[in-house]
Amino acid sequence: MESSSNSTISPALASFPDEILLLLMGVSEIPAILAMRLTCRRLCIITQDLTLWTNIAKYQFASYPMGRIERTNKWLFSQDLNSLENLTIRAYRLHEAWLQPREAPLLHLTKIHKDFSIVSMDVFNDRWLVTSSQSGTFSLSDLKASNGDYLCGDLSLNPLFASTWFACVTRLSNSGEYVTLVATCNDPLSTTAVIVFALERHSQPACVSLLALFEAPFPSRIRDVGTGSAATVAMFSRSSKVDIYDWRSKARTTLQTQEDELDESLWNGVIAVRLCGRYLLCVKCESIELYACPPFRATTELIHAQEQTDHEKPLGLHRFSDRRFHDASFSEYREADGTITILLLDVLHGLYLYRVRIEPHFRLFPLGKFLLGPDKGFVSTFTLGPEGKRGIWVERWRANTQRTVYAFSTPLRPYDDPEDGDTVNLTAIPVYAVKSYDLRDDLTTCALSEPSGRIILGTRDGRIQVLDCLPASDRAG
Repeated sequence: MESSSNSTISPALASFPDEILLLLMGVSEIPAILAMRLTCRRLCIITQDLTLWTNIAKYQFASYPMGRIERTNKWLFSQDLNSLENLTIRAYRLHEAWLQPREAPLLHLTKIHKDFSIVSMDVFNDRWLVTSSQSGTFSLSDLKASNGDYLCGDLSLNPLFASTWFACVTRLSNSGEYVTLVATCNDPLSTTAVIVFALERHSQPACVSLLALFEAPFPSRIRDVGTGSAATVAMFSRSSKVDIYDWRSKARTTLQTQEDELDESLWNGVIAVRLCGRYLLCVKCESIELYACPPFRATTELIHAQEQTDHEKPLGLHRFSDRRFHDASFSEYREADGTITILLLDVLHGLYLYRVRIEPHFRLFPLGKFLLGPDKGFVSTFTLGPEGKRGIWVERWRANTQRTVYAFSTPLRPYDDPEDGDTVNLTAIPVYAVKSYDLRDDLTTCALSEPSGRIILGTRDGRIQVLDCLPASDRAG
């Protein structure tokens, strides 16, 4: 690397070769690097070294949520200097702004589910908002629409089913081109609908279509849907059982999870399920259990296991002695290191954060816990980002009209000793607060666009508002 004029550098700094200055910049904050660029021609040239910005991007990939495409090495090494600089500078600004107070909502999406409670909301590719309501309306919105027409399409099953749609899961395909939504309603036949949202691609507009309808012979709740080769597989739960159904081949099977001899007050049923490669991770009220996916059987009738079989014995099991969980939010399963991050809610003690290693051996690593407010606060909704690096929850207090949104960043490294990790109090920052004098204004659902830090909040009567991470003056950057 050739040196240029260094007349404005201090004598001590000027004595360093370019390679040492490059190493120093590599451990400096981005604002310091940009400031060095303005001092003299020599430092300006050094700060434009492609290796410098590639290494900064690698660090950010490990530390920040960078999005579905940007976190791949193949994408990283295909970028030029300007693209890498813009990416890393924006990621740094978002990181600094993530835990700062939010301004008034950037967007109000009031026409999607007005007067109907929202069951679920999810954001994909930092752009597409998928929502479902109790009335059976499923919608796709483009948060980056420039003309203000955010709604791209919706599908209503209300004319066919007057029942309440009470549970819903959504998953993005491995290609990132479509979203599969599976929802269940509470009619006597436990009707399940499979809906596909084809995202905008090239010149093809986004669209919504009904893919399948099927019924279960028992009351059940949808818990997860597969991706990739398992994209037609849905997982349901009822008490301590997990029912798995492939709606394309009509094959079904049932997994009987570990049953404990507890009295009724200590019921340990399934509250969440996640498909992790060849395994099923079952979160129950008082335990987390790992199972091998049971084989399907060629039948149209669901098989009820009569006794514990070899493949139904847990491959891994962790029991909690002093807490009972009521709900869970997962990150994506990371096949590269065989881990997944889980945020669990105990309504009496707070929120607990864990990292679970699935392969090569099951192990639970605690990351810490979040205590709720001192005035008997409780959580009305919460979510963990798909990369498991950021999360939010909405907290309210009894006899108080204020609802507060808390944001947090996940610790990078877990504790080896579960007892140590469970006693560490993590820090969450209140970033937004609103008073709701009407129960219809309660914040009951939330979603998080993790790379951009956008927070989406849904009210009881179906209104949606979007909180941006960056202030208005910085959004264009």
